[in-house]
Amino acid sequence: GGSVHKVDIFDFFNWNAKVSDVGLSRISPANQPHTIVISNGVGTPGYLDPLYLEMGLLTKESNVYSFGVVLFEVLCGRLCFEFIDSQWRTLVRLWKNSYKEKKLDEIIFQDMLQQMDPSSLETFSDIAYLCLHESLEGRPMTAHIVKELEIALESQETYEKPVDSEEPLAYEEMIKTLIPPLIYTSKEELNMLLSKGILFNGHWFSLNKKGEHIEMISAAESIRNLPLHDKLSSTYNSSESTCLYLEYTLEGEKDRSTSYVAYPREDGWLTAELYRFTSYRRKFDLKMQFGCHHTSDTLVVEGIEFRPLEKVIATSVEHEALEDEKVDMQPISDSDIYWEQKLPNDYEEIITSSKDAVQWTTKKELYFLLREGFLINNGGEWFSLAKNGKKCYMLPARAALVDSEWAWQSRPESRFGEVAFNPLKEIRITYENKFKTWSPQTKYASYLVYKLLENHSKFEAPVKVRDNRSPTVFWMIYLLCRQTPVIRPKVDQNTNSPLNIPTMRDLPQQRIDGWMEVKVWDFRTHYDWRHVDLTVYFPSSLDGLIVQGIQFRPY
Repeated sequence: GGSVHKVDIFDFFNWNAKVSDVGLSRISPANQPHTIVISNGVGTPGYLDPLYLEMGLLTKESNVYSFGVVLFEVLCGRLCFEFIDSQWRTLVRLWKNSYKEKKLDEIIFQDMLQQMDPSSLETFSDIAYLCLHESLEGRPMTAHIVKELEIALESQETYEKPVDSEEPLAYEEMIKTLIPPLIYTSKEELNMLLSKGILFNGHWFSLNKKGEHIEMISAAESIRNLPLHDKLSSTYNSSESTCLYLEYTLEGEKDRSTSYVAYPREDGWLTAELYRFTSYRRKFDLKMQFGCHHTSDTLVVEGIEFRPLEKVIATSVEHEALEDEKVDMQPISDSDIYWEQKLPNDYEEIITSSKDAVQWTTKKELYFLLREGFLINNGGEWFSLAKNGKKCYMLPARAALVDSEWAWQSRPESRFGEVAFNPLKEIRITYENKFKTWSPQTKYASYLVYKLLENHSKFEAPVKVRDNRSPTVFWMIYLLCRQTPVIRPKVDQNTNSPLNIPTMRDLPQQRIDGWMEVKVWDFRTHYDWRHVDLTVYFPSSLDGLIVQGIQFRPY
């Protein structure tokens, strides 16, 4: 562990960045999955993780924090500290406040601000701020940081690229052709009307909050040879994602793409993302061929919509999405009385049940040890504490799955030292309620904790889960978020991009420990439930699926 700072990064020929002066503030075991406590570490002030300074907690996320400081230095064109009145003062708190108050223009290097694409600036500053999240769980994984920086770079390159010499759309002239005409008294009122949308030349035209164009072409005009219906099916008015099976191919490509899930819109319709592309001009030809679709209801198509990508910052999860702990924004009491209020009433009994001795000197240190979690009951369960003080439990795969349906092997990254892998075409999840102390009056969810090692594409299709106690009750989950096809200027450059979608309860999430998770069941602790019995049906081979266990936590 250590810290990354600006003087460690140099530019060489062709503007290729190189990292030098690699130093360690502390040597720790390779592939260390958990936090370690350091009492005598060193590092560069301003770049050090506040959790490291406050409590000696050193993790790989500490370097993510340091890199976030460097990203802000790039934006601001200055180092993260200054020498005033014979004292060193860090600027990180000021930078974070400016971001939260939407006052980045006050801190960004002005020469650069005038040349930056607003969208690129937003993407870059969003990921820089996320790296500085006070909680470890809130900081992004390295792969996500790289992806966001690539998006920011692409936006900037598009911004600097010469575009067709077309006149910008004059909204006032455009609406003169409308029948009946729009009535407005100011440009602000016009923008408000356009944000709601108008029917223009047979297309539905609107503006998003950034003033960017959104245009929908009617199904009758844009789709041929696909059975359409005149009425909106109320079946599709849903607040949750809906299973879909829609095949389509871009003209000039051989490989088919498949959309498996649709997401709800505010107007009651569902939307499925087909492609992403960057438009360098107003007119853009896009020809697709649709194949068959399979849903339990009639497919009703309103049209094809083109809209700017609305970026959703996706964070890794381990417990629930944590709030700002404000470690470096205000002092936190070291008083045992303060931290004991955050502990469960029976914390002494929990510590006694720990497989290994839990060592702590203050209630503050104990709180963070409970948050990280440890094995209890002779290694048969994992206990941890949510930020709201609710208890979380995890069962190993051996305790929740049927032995004969799986192969088994030891893996060091598993909390229990063992995982299940390569099951049959259907798997059964069954377990008894043996936990002695749940948090009362709490809604819990059960999460399958797993990894996918081979041929990811075969896991994109939805998976059916049935409650064996009520055979007619079933629902769908997903083990893999779909990769949206990205259209490049040349067909052979087309790639795939992770789909940025709102967090849905039936969609998988990346955990901070490197595993994936998806919700499979939920319950309330004030109900008397004693047994869970689920069957998960898969449409194809499950080679490459590895399961660590089932986790229970509040949501």
